[in-house]
Amino acid sequence: MDVFRGITFDGQVNLEHLDVSGIDAKILIENKFFNSFTSVSTLIMRDANLGQIFRDSNLVSNIVSTVKTFDISGNNIWYINESTFSTSKNHNHLILMNNILLEIPTAVTYIDTLETLDMRLNQLQSINDTMQSWMESQNQRTKNKFKLYLANNMFLCSCDSMEFIKWLFISKLNFNIKSRNYTCQLSNGTISDTQTVYNEFNKLFVHCSNGVWIRVGLWSLFTFITITIIAAIIFNFEWQILFWIYRTFKTVILRHKYTYDIYVSYADDSIDWIKNELIPKVENSWNFKIRIEHRDILLGDSHADALANAIEMSRHVIIIISENYKDYPWGRFEIERAKLEKFTKYLQKIIVIMRNAIREDIPIAELTKFQNDITIIDWCDIESTERWNKVRLTLFTEY
Repeated sequence: MDVFRGITFDGQVNLEHLDVSGIDAKILIENKFFNSFTSVSTLIMRDANLGQIFRDSNLVSNIVSTVKTFDISGNNIWYINESTFSTSKNHNHLILMNNILLEIPTAVTYIDTLETLDMRLNQLQSINDTMQSWMESQNQRTKNKFKLYLANNMFLCSCDSMEFIKWLFISKLNFNIKSRNYTCQLSNGTISDTQTVYNEFNKLFVHCSNGVWIRVGLWSLFTFITITIIAAIIFNFEWQILFWIYRTFKTVILRHKYTYDIYVSYADDSIDWIKNELIPKVENSWNFKIRIEHRDILLGDSHADALANAIEMSRHVIIIISENYKDYPWGRFEIERAKLEKFTKYLQKIIVIMRNAIREDIPIAELTKFQNDITIIDWCDIESTERWNKVRLTLFTEY
């Protein structure tokens, strides 16, 4: 890669097709490699380490202003700045295949000329109403030329995504699979496909009706209150027995689901504190099983998949915000993944420990999205007894 540091061009280069796959994009951008190209229409940057660069919209927008076809497959991209493509006036084809995107980036809505969007081999679970409306409008704008590639994503077929399943089969968009049959996971974990789910739509989603849930909820509340009052009057300690049975059965179920009790997200300046303070206290004294990156994440598999699986198999998440956390490359990914597990699965507690951090160190944009679902603790190493008690209380209480 050092050879590219020495390449220079005398004036502007008239080049239409440019393929720099496999070359670290950071080196090319730092050495202003792209400044000499003013007419590139096809730019291929596969496996070019673009995952971090896409957090800065200015770096990318300067490159793609003239590009019509942009292929950035296989770059471990999980986030794209919203204004990244705001200067793209001629963009026709955007290939985001084989990345780790959880949703279609809002940034694509800035490309008025877009005709092809390739989202294959990502981690999409649904497409929200806003993105659906934009793509329908884009299809009209391009005179029914807009084409969407969605294969090899594991979609969710649940109450939350039932409108997406409907849209998939009534949309006027052109899909790469004409049958529009994609793999999806039902609420009970069963793997199915969108065609089967759509054909059995009423049967599978009958329980999603708001009216049914309201009636069931009111009836359950009435029954519960009635039984509680009668039981409290007749049997003084009956509620304690019922509560014990409930806690016992729920503990057994959760024990089978989770491999770890706690996943810890942290930067390198917190490693010593974790080894000397957190592990002895939480793992050795409180008997919680902790998963930490430098000890438990093995090399070999995709690092993003390993982190995602670790969070999914943990009951709680502790995020340690320190001075270096803002520079930790996987921090925002771990926070977004924790948010996803909190909203869609069984993740119980998210604890944020503010350790020697100032406001500039806090990823405010990510944390404010679910601030009502987290416990924030301002940490002080000198007088930490009260803080440890708060951590213990949060972990041991059920809600």
